[in-house]
Amino acid sequence: MHDVEFQGDRKAFLKLASRQEDPDTLLLQRSLMIEGDTELWLGVKNLLDSLEME
Repeated sequence: MHDVEFQGDRKAFLKLASRQEDPDTLLLQRSLMIEGDTELWLGVKNLLDSLEME
């Protein structure tokens, strides 16, 4: 059993990782699906948002 599970295709994860697309947009487009602990997901999302990409 996982606390949080992410599902999506490679394109969605690449867009998420490269910050080409906001996670909320991917969720609304149903390109990315998340199941489980939503509080944990928000922590992950906030961590991703806080990272500075060069």
